[in-house]
Amino acid sequence: MIHKFITSLILVASVSCSVFAEGDAYITLHATNKEMMKKSMILTTFKDYLQSNISGVEQIAAPDGTGIYKFHISGIKKFQLFFLNADQNMLIHSYIEAGDDIRIDCSSADAVDVKAENLHFSGKGSTKLIATTRLAFASDRPSPGIALNKKFDRGILDTLVLWVKGQYQSGMQMIQPLKKDISSPVYKMIQTDVYGVAASGVCGYFGGRRKQYASLKDLVDLLADLHRNVPATDMEILSQSASYIDYLIRSGLTVIDLEDIDPRDRPMEMCNALIKMNQGLLREKTLMIYLCRYDFVTKSRNPDQVYAKALEHIKSPFYRNYLTKLAEIRKPGAEAFNFSLPDDKGHVVRLSDFKNKVVMIDNWFTGCTNCAEMAKRIAHEVLPAFINNPDVVFLNVCADRNKAQWLESLQGGKYTHPGSINLFTEGLGESHPFMKKYNFESFPRVILIGRDGRMFSSNMPLKSADMIAKINEALKK
Repeated sequence: MIHKFITSLILVASVSCSVFAEGDAYITLHATNKEMMKKSMILTTFKDYLQSNISGVEQIAAPDGTGIYKFHISGIKKFQLFFLNADQNMLIHSYIEAGDDIRIDCSSADAVDVKAENLHFSGKGSTKLIATTRLAFASDRPSPGIALNKKFDRGILDTLVLWVKGQYQSGMQMIQPLKKDISSPVYKMIQTDVYGVAASGVCGYFGGRRKQYASLKDLVDLLADLHRNVPATDMEILSQSASYIDYLIRSGLTVIDLEDIDPRDRPMEMCNALIKMNQGLLREKTLMIYLCRYDFVTKSRNPDQVYAKALEHIKSPFYRNYLTKLAEIRKPGAEAFNFSLPDDKGHVVRLSDFKNKVVMIDNWFTGCTNCAEMAKRIAHEVLPAFINNPDVVFLNVCADRNKAQWLESLQGGKYTHPGSINLFTEGLGESHPFMKKYNFESFPRVILIGRDGRMFSSNMPLKSADMIAKINEALKK
């Protein structure tokens, strides 16, 4: 699901003259290209990093033809992580501090093809955005050059450790000249982010064709070396770094993958690994993000036991409450969300319109390759099995932010299938109550609602034959 900007000008008067309250900051984006001016801009800020649809605070600035988009962030105590998106596509991720008054000038025509020269930053607090954008556009260093068919030994592990150090040092050298104009806490955050990205890169060397040449001990030894080299030791810094937390989760997934564990046992073993590998708030956050972001737990032998195991180690009342509710929502038999969404003809469609029917909902967004593959599979292998059955309904729900883009994708036929009803989340995307209800963070996501309007499967199997079997099972209830 990842994841840039333009022309240096003086701050516009309306921003420069902003009246600041304690903990306030301002960001103004100026898009100069007509195509970019048509897009909505979405700013998501985090007082406490988890996921956008869990702890993110979202502001949407709709296009008004001027190309000027303004955001006011309040309640900042130290700093907050933020993501700035143009419709579905991320433009920038960086940090914001109290007192910041930042202008971003963007000359790009499209968020997908933004280049470094398209972005310029000015105003108080803008240096940290320059730093994080430099890093985002940095060219990758050469790979460690490890042969695909070579058995791992101490020499290879040392090569990987040195490669991570090199990646980290290269990134820090790139932003070193900016250090004097960046606050110490934010600079430490950027350091930790750079290290997290570099360390994540080595996990891929223990999968695929190389997996047979590596052992669990090799990976554990490598992770121990990487842990000793982490630049920050402050739990507050480590626990707010999205890149570092993602590295910890990825390393846990790599450990489980090397152990060749039955898929039904993986969620429990992953929780055990994260509990063993992390401490304090990092333990809580890795458990939370793993269980919320990934839906593997719904296919485990006993999902309740997995959630209960995690909750033993999660102390935050907010985390506990959210995870407990999500576990209940995902259960078969939970009352399904009675959404109200427009179709491509402008008619409002509700789940309650399909009483006593089995409803399969394919959730997708434009640009998602796996979504296109899923749509093709459903169209050619699943839908034909029920095309003459009035008791089965197929819905497609799009998470696009831009209605014109959604309609264009429908015309292309790449993400949907004839015989289905196409619905739109009204420009809210993953922030729509329907999407947030089920914590849809990755796509495609296919769910099945039974005749009684309750959840039958919150995570449909990927194979067509298994999907068909699941629908037939629901029809018999």
